[in-house]
Amino acid sequence: MGSQKIDVLFGSVRHLFFQPCDKELLVIVHIHLKAPIKIGKQKAHDTQFLREASDVQLDATGKTKVQICDEDEIEMEQQERRWRQLLNKVFKLFAERIVEAASTSTVEVDIPFRELSFEDVPLGPMTRPTP
Repeated sequence: MGSQKIDVLFGSVRHLFFQPCDKELLVIVHIHLKAPIKIGKQKAHDTQFLREASDVQLDATGKTKVQICDEDEIEMEQQERRWRQLLNKVFKLFAERIVEAASTSTVEVDIPFRELSFEDVPLGPMTRPTP
């Protein structure tokens, strides 16, 4: 969809899910609405706000850059851990503010269990391998 502006009324939120990026590549806030909104030319009951948690650097061949020094690699892992913690904090605060602004008190922030988590497909339909 690109960067399209979407207006969501807080009172129209039915369910709100927050999926942290602890063991995932994405941090996601998923909103299920009571009534559909128009996104592009289609009506949608669901919308997601997401951000990639990993900032892997690739070289010209598409392979990940290899670190020469172990200290640099340790520093990068620590930076990525701090970045993931910051993303989790910001997105969870965003979800909690939506709940506070919602006119109904029945909306809560749900955090899915890892075993029951949902997968995101931001750029197209999910393809499933055939058995």
